[in-house]
Amino acid sequence: MVTQILPGLVEKANERIAVSDDLAHAEVNSAPILAKYAPVPNIVPKKRSLQILAQWLQNNLRTEAEFGTAFLFWPVWLGLGAHYYFSSVSEPRLQPLLAVCVLVFCLAVLVRNTLLPRLFFTALLIGCLGFAAAKFETMRLSTVMMGSEVTTRITGKLIHAEEITKGRTRLIIEIKSTERPKLKFAPERIRVSARGDFAKIEAGSTVRGLVRLFALPGPVKPNGYDFAFESYFDGVGAAGFFLGKPEFENNLEPKTMVERIDIARSKLTSHIRSIVPGETGAVVAALVTGVRGAVIEADNEALRRSGLAHVMSISGLHLALAAGVLIATTRLGFALIPSIANVWPVKKIAASGGILIAILYCLLSGSEVATLRSTIMIVVMLVAVLVDRPAITMRNLAIAALILIAISPHEIAGPGFQMSFAATAGLIAIYRWWARRPVAERDHQRSFILRAANRGKTVIFGTILSSTVAGLSTLPFGAFHFERLAPWGTLSNLLALPAISIVVMPSAVAAMVAVPFGLDVYIWPIMAAGVELMLWLARTIAAFGGPDATGAVPTPALIMATMSLLVICLPYTKLKWLGLVPLFIAGGFMLNRDEPAMFIDENAKLIAIVTENRDLAVSSTRPDEFIVKNWQRTALATNILKPASLAETDKSPKFESSFNCSKTLCTVRLPDGLKIVQVKAQSHIEKACKIADLVVQGYAGPPIRCSGNSAVITSGMLARHGAIALYKAPQAAQTNTSAKVAAIGWRDAPLAFVKTATNTYQIEWSYPTLNRPWQTQRIFSRPARDLAPKPKPEKRAFTGTGLQGRV
Repeated sequence: MVTQILPGLVEKANERIAVSDDLAHAEVNSAPILAKYAPVPNIVPKKRSLQILAQWLQNNLRTEAEFGTAFLFWPVWLGLGAHYYFSSVSEPRLQPLLAVCVLVFCLAVLVRNTLLPRLFFTALLIGCLGFAAAKFETMRLSTVMMGSEVTTRITGKLIHAEEITKGRTRLIIEIKSTERPKLKFAPERIRVSARGDFAKIEAGSTVRGLVRLFALPGPVKPNGYDFAFESYFDGVGAAGFFLGKPEFENNLEPKTMVERIDIARSKLTSHIRSIVPGETGAVVAALVTGVRGAVIEADNEALRRSGLAHVMSISGLHLALAAGVLIATTRLGFALIPSIANVWPVKKIAASGGILIAILYCLLSGSEVATLRSTIMIVVMLVAVLVDRPAITMRNLAIAALILIAISPHEIAGPGFQMSFAATAGLIAIYRWWARRPVAERDHQRSFILRAANRGKTVIFGTILSSTVAGLSTLPFGAFHFERLAPWGTLSNLLALPAISIVVMPSAVAAMVAVPFGLDVYIWPIMAAGVELMLWLARTIAAFGGPDATGAVPTPALIMATMSLLVICLPYTKLKWLGLVPLFIAGGFMLNRDEPAMFIDENAKLIAIVTENRDLAVSSTRPDEFIVKNWQRTALATNILKPASLAETDKSPKFESSFNCSKTLCTVRLPDGLKIVQVKAQSHIEKACKIADLVVQGYAGPPIRCSGNSAVITSGMLARHGAIALYKAPQAAQTNTSAKVAAIGWRDAPLAFVKTATNTYQIEWSYPTLNRPWQTQRIFSRPARDLAPKPKPEKRAFTGTGLQGRV
């Protein structure tokens, strides 16, 4: 082997010696010799732009794989699967779902050695698991939902009592029995109100009384907040109020842990309100125990308009400050004792105390989704400290999201989950950038004044940056769910957060520690002073005005904005800049969105149209304020126009841009010419059908049928399929339209299009089908069955011994 290699090496060495001798004896102008040994240029063909882009993507993806970015998308796939389940039109069956999960798992195992197929099938498998988790949660709850109004006498167990405004108390009651009449399918839990202060009644007490129960309403417009959906997953099947004063009796059965926590929560709320009375006391109690029912609407609206509404939701800010105060105090106390600080792991002891206070705060404040998310996040962060890992990372947020989606998948569809995680992801992403920024050197050599000024500048800039990032991260979700934004949010947070961080939350922690010793009576007023300052700032900044309504946000725009947020926040490399592409696409959807022309509520009592001047004309002199405000924000309407009176004897009713109403008819005309009549009595059906393009049945009873070309929306359709919004149909949809769309599970299909000689309008329903468990109860009410209300019992006169009255 050696003999074969040596001749080659010797030959190469002799060649190099000869070359060096030639160059050494050559003259400067010896071009032939220099050309002989000149290196041959390596001519590489230029790469095309697509090849350069592919190489750039490959390099960045390799870097992302080294950082483990794929794991950060696991909660995204899990949440997508759960959200797809809840947004499905019909209820998926369990057996096909399990078969698909098994099939995807097998495919993921088969392609585990190939990168891209492995990533694809892993994401698909996680999405299937999210879908399955949502299905199992729905099956596990199986909440009985009431479908019609009823008055009955109940006996139940008090779960929670909360004071609300106007001298009323909201009660959550677990039904044990009903009588007069006895309900065959009684809901397990109800949410009712009662006149009087019953907030001090202990959870677990027996409650009796006569209640009027109603079916839970649907959204006030399509894609709006669905009260029935949220109540289904809260286990509440009906809402109503007590007719008279309820009776309470102390239950001697042993209290459960949940009941004990609720009793402690109620007692603490009453204790705080006794020390700090009035409106300020209600806010102080809400910040500590999460009981927000007593906060007046004026304060809530000021906080919303100023951008400080997040302060009332006990979330990351409150838990971080509470845990941070305890951790800082613990470490400072141990630092004063060198014999402990030099031997014991003080940092880990303080982190353990932070975990404990976070869990206690979550239990005491009601464990809402934002609180639960923040608690899981803080616990994960502090556990990372215990095992010597970085605390504030996107991976910890992903772990918290996975845990919360697995525990409660339905939260993925609500604004609380979406806005909470969006804000946290944005803040962690900006913190990651902030931690990598170049830091000025030799700061310790500067004077104390310069160092203090530099620190103050950093704090101010950090507050502005964090407020702006959190506001931008949550803006798409707030605009989609609430159709409003806070134009002065950055300013209000910059001014109010110091008071919250320095006065309010440290005082709350100190007061809670001082409660067992009776010293908290001196601390709650300090917290109240900080709360008063916060409320004054909220009211002052809210008075600045400015546009806060965004109008309806199309679902594709929200999807693109969410994709943009994920791509910008999760990757480590420059791939994050690709997130600007879906952001621009979302802006395009917003610019080309459809504008609603008309709304009708699910009770068929209230109609509203959008006029040429962007005003909202309504069909009632006393409309429901909550519904009208929602419609006004959706349509970006400026003013509310009440109806004018219409004479009953008028044979040719006026069709104007605002409503003209009598006791039996309401008439109005859309800007494009569509004539609409709301008929309130059966005797005027024929008249309405002759003069209107669209007839709305404004009373419960047999459905209206027009012999002419008039389209009809009956009260039964609205009772079954919910509130509607009417849009002018696109030109493509006007050429081939059917009158109705398929409705599964009921006798008829809702009207889909309204045609006139010149235009076609498309109707969007809140519930196109009635297949989901939180929708099926809608078919049982009398209006949904096209039945008139039950006649009131006649009043009987009686005579007695000289006395006469009525019963």
